[in-house]
Amino acid sequence: MTLDAELHKLAGTLDFEFDKKAVGSDGSIIIEGIAATLVPDREGDVIERGAMERAVAGYMRNPILLWYHRFEDVLGQVEKAEVTSQGLLVRARVEKPAETSPLFDVYEKIRRGVIRAFSIGARFKKKLGTGGVTVITDMDWAETSIAPIGIQPTATFTVTSSKALGLDEELSRLTALTSSSLDDALDTLRAL
Repeated sequence: MTLDAELHKLAGTLDFEFDKKAVGSDGSIIIEGIAATLVPDREGDVIERGAMERAVAGYMRNPILLWYHRFEDVLGQVEKAEVTSQGLLVRARVEKPAETSPLFDVYEKIRRGVIRAFSIGARFKKKLGTGGVTVITDMDWAETSIAPIGIQPTATFTVTSSKALGLDEELSRLTALTSSSLDDALDTLRAL
């Protein structure tokens, strides 16, 4: 049997919980998604792409991630932000709060995918557009929030991370094994 086949066989015998895939060794969670879109929101506002592009650099000087726009409820920090054809794409780290913290329930709901909406807080410069749409032409982006329901229906995130289980490191370790040491490791696992 090839090393690749042995690794797949071995991986099939391991019991991992699906939702642990994005939890780092310190308990932090990495999330990615669109924090603001380029289409009208539930109130009929639409942010121009240029307004998003101008706001990124200023925001990234203090890229705070909040729970539901509450400045006292800091969940973590946005690590990356860029404007794409879909809108404002962000990657953020949600820190694991103490189990006694009121934010621990929020953290657990994020981890399990129950809560997955983004919302941004900013000062907006607006003008009336066509068809009753208000166009946001400039903004001072102050914060990104995780919310149960965002003003933009498609401003959502997913929990992502390939390093959470240490699988990258474990795969490197396993592929470095010689045939005999791999056979020994498989024999040990079979004996369990």
